[in-house]
Amino acid sequence: GTARVGDPVCQLGSVNGRRCGTVTKVVNDWVVADIVTTQGDSGGPLIRTTDNAAIGIITDAVTLTDRDSGKVTQQLTQYYSLNAALRAAGGAVAALLSTRGLAPWPRLVPASWPGWRSSRRR
Repeated sequence: GTARVGDPVCQLGSVNGRRCGTVTKVVNDWVVADIVTTQGDSGGPLIRTTDNAAIGIITDAVTLTDRDSGKVTQQLTQYYSLNAALRAAGGAVAALLSTRGLAPWPRLVPASWPGWRSSRRR
């Protein structure tokens, strides 16, 4: 899918599990959302919750600070657009194989996502 400012989204990271927010900026092949992420979440998906479309890949945590005081004013996450990643890969999409041939692509976000829990061990 294509990200748009205002899209409700959730990311799924290995460290922090599921975190949700809103797309705040889209510039060329980059998407920014008001979700806080940390090292170890990189590579996880960004999913638009209105239609479960995968729209990005977690790449960077961004911390904005006040120029004068140095206080943190906002924490964001930057994502590489999934469309851009597919273009860079020549439009290739991975397919899963089963003993009977092609298997259906797994759903990235369960239909019951509001009750979804991370499988990360604590």
